[in-house]
Amino acid sequence: MRLSTLDTLDCPICRSNYDAKIIEERNKNIYYGFLVCAKCNTSVPICAGFALFSETGLYQGKSCTQDVLQKLENSLFDDPYRYEVFVRQKSRRPSHDAYATFQPFNESSQAFLPLVPLLRRILKPGDRILDTWCRTGWSAGFLSGLFPDQQIISIWEGNSDTLGYRGFRYWYSQLPEDNNIEIVFHSMNQPLPLKNNSFSAVHALDTLHRYKQDIVIPELLRVAKQDGAILFPHVHLSNAQPVPYFDRGGTILHGTDYKERFGKLLAGSGRKVFVLSEPETFLITKPKPLQDNSETSDYNGLVVVVPEKFEGYHLYRETIDPDEAGAAYLIVNPIYTINLSIGAVQLDGNKLSGSVGKLFFRHPIYEKKLRSAAINTLTVEECEVIYWAKKAMAVAAIASKMKKSVSELMEIIKPLLKSELVQLHKLPEMIARLQYFHSDQLYITPYRHQTIKHVFENVVLRHADNPILISDEDGSTFLYRDAAEVVDAIAKKLLQSGLKKGDRIIVYSAMHSEAIFLFWAAMRMGIVFVPVDHQTPRPAFEEIAKRVDAKLIFCDHERTHAITEITHVSSILFDTDNSEAEQKRLVFSNWVNDRSDDSFSLPEVVPEDEAVILFTSGTTGNSKGVLLTQGALYRSGLQMSEVYEWETRDVLLSMGELHAMSGLRNPCIAPLFTGASIVVTSSRVRSNVIALAQCIQERKCTILNTVPSAVRQFDQFTERIGREMLSSLRCLLCTGSDLSEALIQSFEEQYGVPILDYYGLTETCGFCIGVPLQGRENAKGTLGLPVGCIAQVVDENDRILEFDRIGELRIYSENLMDRYYKEEALTNAVLRNGWFYTGDLAKIKPDNHIVLTGRKKDIIKDKFGNVVFPVEVEQCISGHPGVADVVVVGFRPMNEDEKLAAFIVPRDESVQTDDLLSELRSHIRNTIGPHKIPQILKLRGGIPMNSNGKPDKKILIDELN
Repeated sequence: MRLSTLDTLDCPICRSNYDAKIIEERNKNIYYGFLVCAKCNTSVPICAGFALFSETGLYQGKSCTQDVLQKLENSLFDDPYRYEVFVRQKSRRPSHDAYATFQPFNESSQAFLPLVPLLRRILKPGDRILDTWCRTGWSAGFLSGLFPDQQIISIWEGNSDTLGYRGFRYWYSQLPEDNNIEIVFHSMNQPLPLKNNSFSAVHALDTLHRYKQDIVIPELLRVAKQDGAILFPHVHLSNAQPVPYFDRGGTILHGTDYKERFGKLLAGSGRKVFVLSEPETFLITKPKPLQDNSETSDYNGLVVVVPEKFEGYHLYRETIDPDEAGAAYLIVNPIYTINLSIGAVQLDGNKLSGSVGKLFFRHPIYEKKLRSAAINTLTVEECEVIYWAKKAMAVAAIASKMKKSVSELMEIIKPLLKSELVQLHKLPEMIARLQYFHSDQLYITPYRHQTIKHVFENVVLRHADNPILISDEDGSTFLYRDAAEVVDAIAKKLLQSGLKKGDRIIVYSAMHSEAIFLFWAAMRMGIVFVPVDHQTPRPAFEEIAKRVDAKLIFCDHERTHAITEITHVSSILFDTDNSEAEQKRLVFSNWVNDRSDDSFSLPEVVPEDEAVILFTSGTTGNSKGVLLTQGALYRSGLQMSEVYEWETRDVLLSMGELHAMSGLRNPCIAPLFTGASIVVTSSRVRSNVIALAQCIQERKCTILNTVPSAVRQFDQFTERIGREMLSSLRCLLCTGSDLSEALIQSFEEQYGVPILDYYGLTETCGFCIGVPLQGRENAKGTLGLPVGCIAQVVDENDRILEFDRIGELRIYSENLMDRYYKEEALTNAVLRNGWFYTGDLAKIKPDNHIVLTGRKKDIIKDKFGNVVFPVEVEQCISGHPGVADVVVVGFRPMNEDEKLAAFIVPRDESVQTDDLLSELRSHIRNTIGPHKIPQILKLRGGIPMNSNGKPDKKILIDELN
């Protein structure tokens, strides 16, 4: 609480001034302590920054100590981090409060808006506004944005409802220090702890029907200034009854009763009461004079108390000044069902578990307005606006993302405002995020915190004694606090080696614990981390090192021969058991330890900073460097941990390497959001599913991140891998290539572990579509649902296709790559107008699940012009009980039409080749048609895989040639 707020407070019992027993000042002008009334012998704790009149007790000098206050704070407010975990995980089991979700759009909130110009005539800078019903946290921020030059004092009843003490503390502590809001906890059914004539305006939403009128009306008249205004939005009137009828609850009086009662109380004061119709005021589209309408035929109204001179003053809705629009926020209407994948909008009463239908029943005026103005389709730009708005970004930030000016963006927004698909409000950023939490049950991290640096430092504070890294090779365990010490030492050494923010370091190694620590250190310093596939040949590696202008190279023992020719860049060898190698090279531990212990400071790191360059194969034979930012990595890791419900107790075993997106994000980033642990194994273990199963059992791993080829091997070795060996796993996360339903079913029946497939390219930060943990049954045969993105299927002219039509899949996301490193032409070819064109063919089902049908470049046309998708043929063949694995490729023999070839791994190695191939031809003919039978069916002992765990089709095509 600010000391300046004391000027408005007095004892509600005796009206004496409080004596402030200030114990400490924690933030700028925010004090903690007790308010003591010597006359009544009572004390009010000022706890966590709030005056808790709801916790008033008898004053005892010995009870007003810092220790007592701290215990009270601990018991009432809890640890903010624990509340944040609760808020973050709310999305896993959403539970909407309909009216918290609806509040900005409610007629009661909107009927207040035509009175705002009148209030501006009354208010002067520095005046105070009292808000009597801050149930959801919205009203205080709403008033703060409308009246930034006044102080807002908002009251809520106590530790109850949608926020309670913990919620108010968590959210309102995120306001900037110079905010103009004060939250006070007090029951409005008791005399107010506020001085006479201390408020120039009162906003008393829902107050007349919710609280005892014999207390609240005299109290508000007492604290309001004679020349001020008291506004009672949403008053239940008995002038009429709802049709069809529903019980409104609370105090219900006729408009003329309010006119008569207030008229008597205001006699001789120079103030006058006006009873207005809520629907009429809500629907104002042009200026309308302030006149009493206490005989209205509507059953909801407003009661307005203002100086008599304002009778006849024109009420109207303001529009935001164009010069101020950039700082405003768009709030998307939760009543609408919006499908950005197909650009469709509808009003569905079943939304929010039927809450929308119930709201329409109780708010027919609003439903009528919406249906008369509703739009059914969205343009691509309108889809983009809504996507960014739901990130709680200000208009100027959205305009920047869309490469528009603010005025250009406002033109795009106009139809959305007219249809009330969105509202535009000047608000504190925190209030926008809070309202989206109410409506979407999703927590939006403050944008400035969306960096790997921030999440690493935060998790170390919260989970210092949890294990973060377990080495399977030697059994050593690093706690989070241990990791922080190692990372600090590496960061200090990098700084002392002359590296600075934006410099690039290369890691040329298989998965190694020291490489993971190095990644965290680089992220804290804003250094760009470039992990290269350890199977990359020497010439290709040398070309990459030169291209990125690496300042340091880190490698493992097996790669030392490949860097011997690179003499212009220093190289460090990760620690190894090979003593001879350690004698010849500077090893990592010695390099880190050879540093001074001088203090050092880390640079500021922001979400837009470059973080990693991941090299992927290119169609020209040259690797493409995908550059991803700190913010993209942060959000991708957060989405992985939330969609698959990671917990602190989770232990991840990842089969990927650091140069692959899943191999980097899943072990190095996702665990940081929950304090989970990772197990680091050798390449030998990761390449042998039996050894892998033993590791899972010994380390009690709960999540396995793998690729389809490993799933197939698990399925093949069921006799040697018992169900109990994987019993600690709660899920298996799989990416890399398409998984057949038959394989998923076989694995899950054998081991009892659910397989959760997800989709993403390195360019989309590796995760943009996935099968959620909840609702797996609806996702069978699909990639899942969009995650943190807009996923659209378009034709060759970029027209959005309807459900079940096949086209190219494109992705719009804040997690897209920044660019291909030093490859402007390649970047422009796939990143067009902010959309990434995946080259994958897909269709969207009516339930919004996405089905991958093939690669755009993999479409095969036979000699009759029929289009054949290799993936469709793969799925058909994999459904045959005699097939363990299959890859279908297209190829073109010289001077011939395109053809299909299928490489098949039989489930039974002793099967007769001719018999199986004959069965497969018949199976394909009967399942998907004779024209889709591959011209070549070839049995193999296994499918060659590249380092990303994907089938190496180049090797297979070379076999054909």
